[in-house]
Amino acid sequence: MQENNKIWNVKNLLNWATEYFTSRDIPQPRLSAELLLSDVLEMTRMNLYLNFEKIPGDKERKKFRDYLIRRISREPVQYILGKSSFRNLELCIDRNVLIPRPETELLVDSTLHAAFELILQKSLNPVVKGPTGKGPTDKEPDKDSDKSPDKSPDKGPDKDPVGSHLPLNLNILEIGTGSGAIALSLITEIETFFKKQLSLCRSKGISVPAQIEEGNFSFRLFATDNSEDALKIAIKNAAGILSQQEMDKVKFLKADIIPAGNDFISRARENIDIVVSNPPYITLAGYAKLPSEVKDFEPENALLSGESGTEFYRKIINAVISQNLLSKKSARFIFETDPIVCSELVKILQEELKPGRVTIEKDYNGLDRVVIAELSSE
Repeated sequence: MQENNKIWNVKNLLNWATEYFTSRDIPQPRLSAELLLSDVLEMTRMNLYLNFEKIPGDKERKKFRDYLIRRISREPVQYILGKSSFRNLELCIDRNVLIPRPETELLVDSTLHAAFELILQKSLNPVVKGPTGKGPTDKEPDKDSDKSPDKSPDKGPDKDPVGSHLPLNLNILEIGTGSGAIALSLITEIETFFKKQLSLCRSKGISVPAQIEEGNFSFRLFATDNSEDALKIAIKNAAGILSQQEMDKVKFLKADIIPAGNDFISRARENIDIVVSNPPYITLAGYAKLPSEVKDFEPENALLSGESGTEFYRKIINAVISQNLLSKKSARFIFETDPIVCSELVKILQEELKPGRVTIEKDYNGLDRVVIAELSSE
């Protein structure tokens, strides 16, 4: 911005920044310039084009200049702005969490479909209630307790965290939640997704159990992460995105893989229907080849997974199986993966679980991206 005679309106700032980024080999130079300037001017990208002749003030130009300097150092736009879009959400992020990728949206889609399938199965094979008429994990209430439920997103309601008085209860465990992108997408989308699936069934003349038609089912989601800083981001996002009713459905827990030292294990046993995770899966060789935007800024412990890239898959599978967390009727493991390690992950699942079926979903580029292992007692 050293051409003194130039009028530095929005149009010229955008054009200059785009050329500057291009000369420095910054990916998506125009988009980067638009996102940064729209944040500085607190307007949408569309409004930038409707305000081409607007001349930003000195403070705004200085802030934009600072953004440009950070971007040419290869810092991702999302970290500069402290936010990232994912599906229908705008998430707060910082360098303690990964930037959500479009590929991970497929993981959410696969989990939504699996959830609907499992609820249908449960409706056809309902859980047998105990003599009190409650679900298998419910406890009698403490008669001496008059405390009101704690409904903060990191603690959850003061009730049995797994199980429900409703026989159609779906429990999802997400391991490695990071910013909460997957967990919050599932919580905010699952009911609408079910309604669409029910409508699709009706249009095709497929009979659906009355219990599902009447909405007589519930969901709980448990999201773990081994980083306290990441959990703070996830909880902040939950507080800003979820309604109180939705907050009651999610609980964030600090854990390497599975929470220890609390009653989660005993109450979750044989009650988790879906384990979903986007764990670290980059090999040492692959990590060395990552672009600076990733390698120099995103958290290494959320990306790197040893020589083979399968270290965390094994940890997750072994922890879940050893603690006997999965529902006895039917359950799913749903993993995001890398095409390089996909075949090895399938082998691990087949060896450790002997699943009824393993499905591989491809991403938008036609690459193997999501692996689904279906487990059934039948």
